[in-house]
Amino acid sequence: MAATIDPLSGAVPALQFLRARRAFNLSSMRLLEEGLRAGATYQRLGGTLWQPLARVSVAQARVVHDAAAVYGAATAHLG
Repeated sequence: MAATIDPLSGAVPALQFLRARRAFNLSSMRLLEEGLRAGATYQRLGGTLWQPLARVSVAQARVVHDAAAVYGAATAHLG
Protein backbone atom coordinates (compact mmCIF):
# COMPACT_ATOMS: atom_id res chain seq x y z
CA MET A 1 0.00 0.00 0.00
CA ALA A 2 1.40 3.40 -1.00
CA ALA A 3 1.73 6.07 1.64
CA THR A 4 -0.23 9.21 1.02
CA ILE A 5 1.62 12.49 1.00
CA ASP A 6 0.11 15.71 2.20
CA PRO A 7 0.10 18.01 -0.85
CA LEU A 8 0.72 21.10 1.29
CA SER A 9 3.79 19.68 3.01
CA GLY A 10 5.98 20.86 0.13
CA ALA A 11 4.50 24.33 0.23
CA VAL A 12 5.57 25.05 3.82
CA PRO A 13 9.33 25.27 3.13
CA ALA A 14 8.65 27.36 0.03
CA LEU A 15 6.49 29.75 2.03
CA GLN A 16 9.16 30.01 4.72
CA PHE A 17 11.74 30.78 2.03
CA LEU A 18 9.52 33.51 0.53
CA ARG A 19 8.96 35.08 3.94
CA ALA A 20 12.69 35.09 4.65
CA ARG A 21 13.46 36.50 1.22
CA ARG A 22 10.85 39.25 1.70
CA ALA A 23 12.38 40.22 5.05
CA PHE A 24 15.86 40.25 3.49
CA ASN A 25 14.73 42.40 0.55
CA LEU A 26 12.96 44.93 2.78
CA SER A 27 15.97 45.09 5.08
CA SER A 28 18.31 45.62 2.13
CA MET A 29 16.13 48.40 0.77
CA ARG A 30 16.09 50.13 4.17
CA LEU A 31 19.87 49.86 4.37
CA LEU A 32 20.29 51.30 0.87
CA GLU A 33 17.94 54.17 1.68
CA GLU A 34 19.83 54.99 4.87
CA GLY A 35 23.13 54.86 2.99
CA LEU A 36 21.89 57.25 0.34
CA ARG A 37 20.60 59.67 2.97
CA ALA A 38 23.88 59.49 4.90
CA GLY A 39 25.79 60.14 1.70
CA ALA A 40 23.61 63.16 1.00
CA THR A 41 24.38 64.49 4.47
CA TYR A 42 28.11 64.30 3.79
CA GLN A 43 27.68 65.80 0.33
CA ARG A 44 25.85 68.78 1.83
CA LEU A 45 28.88 69.39 4.04
CA GLY A 46 31.01 69.69 0.91
CA GLY A 47 29.70 73.12 0.04
CA THR A 48 27.79 74.48 -2.91
CA LEU A 49 29.64 72.34 -5.44
CA TRP A 50 28.23 69.15 -3.90
CA GLN A 51 24.64 70.38 -3.41
CA PRO A 52 23.32 69.04 -6.75
CA LEU A 53 24.74 65.60 -5.99
CA ALA A 54 23.19 65.71 -2.52
CA ARG A 55 19.79 66.44 -4.08
CA VAL A 56 20.24 63.48 -6.43
CA SER A 57 21.11 61.21 -3.49
CA VAL A 58 18.02 62.37 -1.59
CA ALA A 59 15.86 61.76 -4.67
CA GLN A 60 17.33 58.28 -5.06
CA ALA A 61 16.64 57.57 -1.38
CA ARG A 62 13.00 58.59 -1.93
CA VAL A 63 12.73 56.25 -4.92
CA VAL A 64 14.12 53.37 -2.85
CA HIS A 65 11.74 54.24 0.01
CA ASP A 66 8.74 54.30 -2.33
CA ALA A 67 9.81 51.05 -3.99
CA ALA A 68 10.13 49.40 -0.58
CA ALA A 69 6.66 50.60 0.36
CA VAL A 70 5.17 49.19 -2.84
CA TYR A 71 7.08 45.91 -2.46
CA GLY A 72 6.01 45.65 1.17
CA ALA A 73 2.37 46.22 0.27
CA ALA A 74 2.52 43.79 -2.66
CA THR A 75 4.04 41.05 -0.50
CA ALA A 76 2.12 41.78 2.70
CA HIS A 77 0.32 38.44 2.40
CA LEU A 78 3.66 36.73 3.07
CA GLY A 79 4.41 38.68 6.23
